[in-house]
Amino acid sequence: MILVETSISLFFLGLLTSFISTNTGGGSLITIPAMIAMGLPSASAIASARMSAIGSTLAGLRQFHKNGKVDYRVAWPSAILSIIGAGTGALVLVHVPEAILIRLVGILTLILLLVSYFLKNHLKLGPEPSRAKKLIGYSLFLFTSMLGGFFGGQGILTTYIFVIFFHKTISESAGTRKVNGLATAIAAALVYGFHGLINWWAVMALMAGTMLGSTLGAAYALKRGDAWLEKLFNIVAVMLAIKLLFTTL
Repeated sequence: MILVETSISLFFLGLLTSFISTNTGGGSLITIPAMIAMGLPSASAIASARMSAIGSTLAGLRQFHKNGKVDYRVAWPSAILSIIGAGTGALVLVHVPEAILIRLVGILTLILLLVSYFLKNHLKLGPEPSRAKKLIGYSLFLFTSMLGGFFGGQGILTTYIFVIFFHKTISESAGTRKVNGLATAIAAALVYGFHGLINWWAVMALMAGTMLGSTLGAAYALKRGDAWLEKLFNIVAVMLAIKLLFTTL
């Protein structure tokens, strides 16, 4: 009975978070703390969320691709760098004690939100970006993908990297980052699977919700915009992060 109730909760958790995060990025900022609150070990929650991200990213990528919002010329180099970074980040996670990890998740959540807020308020679109600017942008993908492999939530930062350093619109960035997001999720999932950290029933329940939510969220945002969704997302993520910081094991 508990397993059924938890599976239903994970399905709706994936549905709601992916509806928002397919456009804003950072779905793991909510799903991972929520899964830990449901009783999953922190390492297993992160590994399972990374695995389920494969399905949700594919669903979102399909919608943005159909609307011509994916720049594959820019995306493929970032995807290659993301594989390297994500694999490194995932290897770091498997050696972090749970007592440290559960609070680190909360700290990283708040840091990601603060950094993304700062970047958003300093965005300036201009002419075609220079080669030097692109090189800086690509180098940052190594860092964000390490974060993505270790914890997730890098989508918020990569969205603004594409905007700032590659001069993409928010919708183009949301679509293009799906490619390196997919590479990050796959690389991390391979490492977690090898170490036996993935909870497969949790993945199935969560992925069912995230794939549906990503499809609906991308379609909605492409028609309506996502400003109010992003505000709601940030509020919930902050609340969950604070809860984790004061969680006792």
